[in-house]
Amino acid sequence: MGQEDVFLPSSSSIALWEPLLQHLSSVQPDFPDILASRIISHITLDSDSASMELTMETGDNTFEQCLARWAYHIVQSCEAEESDTSVRQEAIASLILALGPILPSTQNA
Repeated sequence: MGQEDVFLPSSSSIALWEPLLQHLSSVQPDFPDILASRIISHITLDSDSASMELTMETGDNTFEQCLARWAYHIVQSCEAEESDTSVRQEAIASLILALGPILPSTQNA
């Protein structure tokens, strides 16, 4: 387990934000689900907007990648606590569909 998942936020970001996320989850148990859902909705909605066109033109999708990493982290963290994998699968499928057009193309590689 020494290998770090490359799609998760950086370990320093997790160390910084995880205590707040855990506290908010203890106060509002639905917070992780709501946050992941909102992040995915934001990424999905942006994929149809003018800002997404600008992202594709400039090639800068770091904000969307950062949000996607956090959504993935939240979903992975919730998976450890819950046995319902359908929510996790739906969230990951939504991320894949939303990020498809903004990830760099491998055709030119």
